[in-house]
Amino acid sequence: DRSPVQIAVSTGGSSPVLARLLRARLESAIPSAYGRLAAMVEQFRDQVKARFTNVNARRKFWEEVLQGKIAELVFSGKDGEAEKALSRAVEEGVERCCLTNWASRRKRFKNMRSALIAGDNTFKATSCMLRVSTAR
Repeated sequence: DRSPVQIAVSTGGSSPVLARLLRARLESAIPSAYGRLAAMVEQFRDQVKARFTNVNARRKFWEEVLQGKIAELVFSGKDGEAEKALSRAVEEGVERCCLTNWASRRKRFKNMRSALIAGDNTFKATSCMLRVSTAR
């Protein structure tokens, strides 16, 4: 159950079987932790809206939260730690949150780049659940 996250797939009636197959692929590709992450984010929406009155700052804050350490904590089952970290991020502001996550992302990118240069054709980035491949 990924509630409150919902994704709809439709072929407009042209191929219900294709729609069912696509739904099954999406179900297997999207971890159930996204539902827990969405529920946690919902609890902080009002606080974040009050803290960041500028829409662009709020958007940047949520992008950093949903792609950084806080999301990783939820994906690894550490929801309590994630809530504490999100609470601190709201208090500290977007600048502090973004700098921390930027450094972390930069390090992951360097590791991925090094692995690819060294000839490792696959690199698994667990933080965003993606698999990057250079094999053709």
